[in-house]
Amino acid sequence: FVPKDFEDDPDFGEGLSQELGEELEAKCGEPDKITAFEKNPRGVVIVKFKTSFAASECIKLMEGRWFAERQIKSYYWDGTTDFTVKEAESVEEERLDNFCDWV
Repeated sequence: FVPKDFEDDPDFGEGLSQELGEELEAKCGEPDKITAFEKNPRGVVIVKFKTSFAASECIKLMEGRWFAERQIKSYYWDGTTDFTVKEAESVEEERLDNFCDWV
């Protein structure tokens, strides 16, 4: 996915998490948490499992697959890398101004 997918369809994130969660539960184990970084242009999703075995199975399942014409890279998260993309200060100010006008 790309950030525009979330902008164009307000339900995209929920649908992505639900579809991914159902497949992973059936093939790997129940995910504890699925986090899609909707502003990250790399299409980053972190999936947390209760067991390392389920995480390992997920990596095997997802590595090299294709989604939306992009090949998936699947690996253990190092626990520290922050995939959050911060918006530029000018963009944030404009968004807040628009929100204040709306309110």
